[in-house]
Amino acid sequence: MARSLNVCVVGAGMSGLVAIKELLDEGHRVTCFERTSQVGGNFNYPIGAAYDSMYLTVSQYHMAFSCFPPPLGDERRFWRREEYAKYLHEFAMHFGLFTYIQFNTEVVHIQRGANNDQFRVTYRDKQTGTGTDTEFDAVAICSGAHAVHIPRIPQFEGADKFQGQIEHSVNYRSPEPFRGKHVVCVGFGETAADVTTQIAEVAASCWTSFRRYPAVIKRYYGPYTHDSYTTRIQGMLPRFVVNRLLLQDAQRTLDAPPDKTDPVDRLLAEWTLKCGTPSHQSLQKNDYFVNSVITGKLQVKPYGIQRLEEDGVVFTDGSRVKADVVMCCTGYDEGKPPSLIEGLDDSRVRDLYKHVFHPDLGACVAFIGWARPAQGGIPACSEMQSRYFALLCSGKRTLPEKNELRRLIAQDRDAEERAFYARRTLGTLCSYTTYMDEVAELVGCRPRVRDFLFNPRMAYHLVCGANIPTAYRLRGPHADPERAQRVLLSLPIAHSTRELVTLSYLHVLNRLGVLEEPAEAKVYEEAPV
Repeated sequence: MARSLNVCVVGAGMSGLVAIKELLDEGHRVTCFERTSQVGGNFNYPIGAAYDSMYLTVSQYHMAFSCFPPPLGDERRFWRREEYAKYLHEFAMHFGLFTYIQFNTEVVHIQRGANNDQFRVTYRDKQTGTGTDTEFDAVAICSGAHAVHIPRIPQFEGADKFQGQIEHSVNYRSPEPFRGKHVVCVGFGETAADVTTQIAEVAASCWTSFRRYPAVIKRYYGPYTHDSYTTRIQGMLPRFVVNRLLLQDAQRTLDAPPDKTDPVDRLLAEWTLKCGTPSHQSLQKNDYFVNSVITGKLQVKPYGIQRLEEDGVVFTDGSRVKADVVMCCTGYDEGKPPSLIEGLDDSRVRDLYKHVFHPDLGACVAFIGWARPAQGGIPACSEMQSRYFALLCSGKRTLPEKNELRRLIAQDRDAEERAFYARRTLGTLCSYTTYMDEVAELVGCRPRVRDFLFNPRMAYHLVCGANIPTAYRLRGPHADPERAQRVLLSLPIAHSTRELVTLSYLHVLNRLGVLEEPAEAKVYEEAPV
């Protein structure tokens, strides 16, 4: 008989909301503490880190939860920040989640019992300052990897002499404060691409500084969003094989006559080759900056900053530019969950089983939201983690014993560090289809092609279509197979016939052991350009 636990959920962002929903589905009693006045976490403007003009870099079918897909027939597109915030609010309304959330309440400390079966949670009302303790049977920490209160700001030599401003993108809202100024932006992730492009439109000069060329892909390839190609047939290939395909495609673009190719495609191809490891790191899925680089409004320095001077920046190649502002688009320390639990060592994400469970805490504590797929959406991973956690709380699933858990953690860590050897320090990174399938196997909802041997159209879409979260509602606990099939079949296949033949051929070669991983994957060390 399934058991019902009293569960504390920390945070009501996208990960916290889906955790509440999945726990309720399993009959648990849930209390969620949210330190702000709204659901949605970083997507709330101006409370979170998202600026008002943000467009998401993952399409709506990958950002939506499997249990609450976009309306049938919606064309693939990228939601604006406010659209996704609205989606999360509608999700909470649809499943009646607001009843279980205490707003303006911050969790400050969690004390665990001797057997990790009771947790005393200390929380504080942010309006009155009143502190309270409550005991829970289990805890889900969903405060998110992008913690706006701990931005990562580099320590620059000469910062004490610099007479300008040193800012972090967490505080960015619009380009107006930078109008007419000389700005150097540090880092070039997806947020940086937006921030630098917007600043470049109004600044006297704008430079972007990065130590290594990022792996940039286009938002759209013809009529299809880039994640339309996040398919099972491609996702199950080794990453080094996909890396070769990306580099070969980039080289073909540069080999073509310049007058026969789009300047945007040529610049991205050039950056891909300079990057060298596009598939072995996080993919930068924001190409809005390209035209600014082509027109010269945004100038590129593929070097780190050596030091700051009174009115300028000196780069590691010895060059110098004037600067009134240094904008740090350097993200957050996302590789380490928050230290809320008393007596827990300072663990990194890859020290957790499936990025979720600490071997010393067992199944009653989950860190949800620290799996970041290189291509695909964090919400899908958070939902899958929540489904597994809810089943563990119910007693319908069990974690491996501690020694086996540590062995599995080490095995996963080695595989992920090998897959993402170009960015080993980014500990939340995972391969979308691989990760989703592994956790889905634990849940019991991994899609099976053999279930559709007499439904070839569905089998074709499952293998060659976008591997959206809805595919994981075809079977298993709380499945909705009829709706899942309708959604999957409504989306066209983005791969051309030629691409599918190539991918199938590569799968055969991989099975035969013909494809060999390059030696640099085994010895690579991240270093500045």
